Amino acid sequence: MTNTKEVVDIFLKSEITTNSDPESYSISELGGITNNNFKVGISDRYFVLRMPGKNPDLINRKAEKKNQIQAVEAGLTLPFLYFDEETGIKISDFESNLIALEPDQLKSKEYINRALTTLNVLHQSDIILEQCFNHYTFFKEIQNEEEYKEMAEVGNYLLEKIKAINQKLVPCHKDIYGPNFVLLGNDMYLIDWEYSGMDSKFFDFGDLCLQQNIEE
Repeated sequence: MTNTKEVVDIFLKSEITTNSDPESYSISELGGITNNNFKVGISDRYFVLRMPGKNPDLINRKAEKKNQIQAVEAGLTLPFLYFDEETGIKISDFESNLIALEPDQLKSKEYINRALTTLNVLHQSDIILEQCFNHYTFFKEIQNEEEYKEMAEVGNYLLEKIKAINQKLVPCHKDIYGPNFVLLGNDMYLIDWEYSGMDSKFFDFGDLCLQQNIEE
């Protein structure tokens, strides 16, 4: 759990508010895997505060910010209010009606076709994404660590297979995990673009199957 003073300082720096009274802030954890996310209330308005974790340290936050702006303009994701490209701290409006899909929900017949349509819109768009995360570098760095050796071997094998297909590079999200697909009203969006970049569309499709344990 982060401390209230740190949160207040972040919001003052963002210039979203001038409220410096810690008693006016409410903070609750929203969870996260590589990041720590918090719901922050200030008076009667609520926000999502993303605090990047220690891992992953290979993410290019400047590229992530540019990529998310393009994704917003393409109608693929939700906008942010503040993004510190040096630290990766991000603030967005808290949407009370937003639903994040769990892996089992995403692979259901109700949502899988919508997810594939969302990915196709991304892959067929004309936006050019910068590389936020180099998977080749990542697997190279962990291949000598015993606990990650098998992961690195499989990762490198799959990346080489994708490369051999010689597919056209298209804009990819590259973190196709259930909760990164969100529903707001009648629309589906992709959030968390910190691994995005230009790649083979099969990277996203393979990631979709892997992270949701789709075996068919």
